[in-house]
Amino acid sequence: MPKVHQINEADIKESSMLDYYVTVRREDTNEFVAGYRYEGYSGNAVMDEVKYLRNTYAKNVSYPVTIDW
Repeated sequence: MPKVHQINEADIKESSMLDYYVTVRREDTNEFVAGYRYEGYSGNAVMDEVKYLRNTYAKNVSYPVTIDW
């Protein structure tokens, strides 16, 4: 069963098939905001999750963010 884990910056590793890491950073200062590990997710499912995160952060924070995976 797929799982989502919220992680800190020290726990981020290189993504691999069915184990993806996503980071959210402030665009202006490159400061770490949040990290997520998508365990058991396909690449397409992670793309959907990243799209959701972009929309969520755009609506809920007053600064621009960069989301990488």
